[in-house]
Amino acid sequence: MADIGVDSVSLQCEQRIVIKFLVKEGTPVVEIVKRLKAVFEKDNLSTSTIYEWAKRFKDGRISVADQ
Repeated sequence: MADIGVDSVSLQCEQRIVIKFLVKEGTPVVEIVKRLKAVFEKDNLSTSTIYEWAKRFKDGRISVADQ
């Protein structure tokens, strides 16, 4: 298996991974938005995009790839 470095993962993908994890934990989307904005500051996904990805993961999406 290839070793991928942290630099090879985009900021958007990192945030989608976090959203997926927090959705699986049952974290409310309002809290996910707040936490992402606190950590990623100006580089965070838009609020509407965070809600969209949270819905996808709640609906059973597995992949974090942007397709």
